Amino acid sequence: MRKLDVFNHIWPTRFYQALRAHTSGPMQDITRRSEAVPMMTQLDVRFRVMDLFGPDYQQILSLASPLLDLATNAEQGRRLARIGNEETAELCRKHTDRFPGFAATIAMHDTEGAAREAERAVVDLGACGIQMFTNVSGKHSTRRSSATCSASCKSSTNRSGSTAREAPSSPITQPRTSPLYEIWWTFGWPYESRRR
Repeated sequence: MRKLDVFNHIWPTRFYQALRAHTSGPMQDITRRSEAVPMMTQLDVRFRVMDLFGPDYQQILSLASPLLDLATNAEQGRRLARIGNEETAELCRKHTDRFPGFAATIAMHDTEGAAREAERAVVDLGACGIQMFTNVSGKHSTRRSSATCSASCKSSTNRSGSTAREAPSSPITQPRTSPLYEIWWTFGWPYESRRR
C-alpha cells in the first residue's frame, strides 16, 4: 500500500544556490535550522531516509523557508520562485516513484507576477497545487494587497483542478519570545492556522 506524505520541504540545488546568493550573512532562525538538515539539500540522504519507510513511501515536495517576501524584493522573489518551481518539477519528472507531485511556490509580495507564476507552475510544470502563507511581508494575508494576490492564485488553481494550500507563517515583526525552544512557531503557527 502506498504511503504518501504530502508536506515535505526541500531546497533543490540550483534554488539553494540562488537563495544563498540573495542572503547576506548566515541563515537565521528556522531557516538556519532547515539548512542544517542534510536531506534538505542532499538528495542521496533524502533517499536513504525515505527508504527507512519502505518501498512504497512517497513525498509531495514544497520549498522550505524562508518565505520569499521576507528574504527578497519582488523581482528577486519572482526569479527564485521560477527557479524553485522548475527544479522541483524536474525532480518529480526524474523520480516519479519517489515524488509524485509538488506544491509550487510564489512570491506573494510580487503582486504582478504571483498569479502568473501560479498558473505557469500548475499548467506548464504540472504542480498539484500552490503553497501560500498566512503572512506576507509581516502582515496578515487578509490585508487587501495580499488578499487580491491570494484570490488570483486560488482562481488559477481552481480552473486547473489543483489546490491552494495556506501554510502558517510568522510575521517578521513577531517577537521571538523563546528562540531556544522556538515557541514562536510551536504556538504561533497553530494560532495562524485557525485565525482565518
